[in-house]
Amino acid sequence: MDTLATKRRERGEVTPADIDPFLSISTEELLYQLSSPKPSIRTCAATVLSSRKGTEIADCLCQQLKNEQKLYCKIAISNSLVNIGSLSVQPLLALLGKIGRNQETGIPQKGFNKISYPLPRDIAARILCRMGGGILPEVFAFLENERQPIELEQAIDVIGHIVYTSKLTIDSNILIQIADKYSEALMVQFKIIRCFSGFADDQTKHFLYKQLKSHDLGLQFEAARSVVLSGLDLPVDHCKWPEEVNAFIKQLTKKSSGRKKPHR
Repeated sequence: MDTLATKRRERGEVTPADIDPFLSISTEELLYQLSSPKPSIRTCAATVLSSRKGTEIADCLCQQLKNEQKLYCKIAISNSLVNIGSLSVQPLLALLGKIGRNQETGIPQKGFNKISYPLPRDIAARILCRMGGGILPEVFAFLENERQPIELEQAIDVIGHIVYTSKLTIDSNILIQIADKYSEALMVQFKIIRCFSGFADDQTKHFLYKQLKSHDLGLQFEAARSVVLSGLDLPVDHCKWPEEVNAFIKQLTKKSSGRKKPHR
């Protein structure tokens, strides 16, 4: 085995031949092997558990995800949680903002000029995004309870990513309420602005127009981006905005011209 392959193995990479012996192992033993000191064994156990349904399995996979350090083990756990489906949603929501320190902590002061929705940096949020629109009622219910701002930010990322990429039409009311409640939490405001790139109702329009007048250039950039991507008309006074914001709008409008916009 060459050096590169050895390093991948140390990070938990396995082959189908490695997984085969685990197919006949009991669920109880597989759950035990999730905490094996050998990364390859953890990957095999997590992979096979994707076909074993149950709340305990989802809970154990999430617990291991919280502690896991090896790349291929994380990938196997993530894939299994997606395959398990609805039973994974609640334990994943409980992990939002709690794994690692990769979440965004500052508002970018330059416009994001891609028309795709940015992939969340929080690993639990990334997994939830892969589960589609069927989980949105549970994510909105999560938002309606008292939460720390970092938890809200990740949940809003999940909603925004699913709505934008799946081209869904949903009510923005709960998000507007959160924006009002957390008006001083700028990162929450930023995440809602970004989320609204897939919304086009009147409440969204008024909210984004207000954010376009923000004194924070990063919020202004993001509001301009969401107005363009959602297909809303630009306010008549946009010519008064900073030159760099208008240049950004022009560039993004050209890129997004062929994208189907949300229903109003």
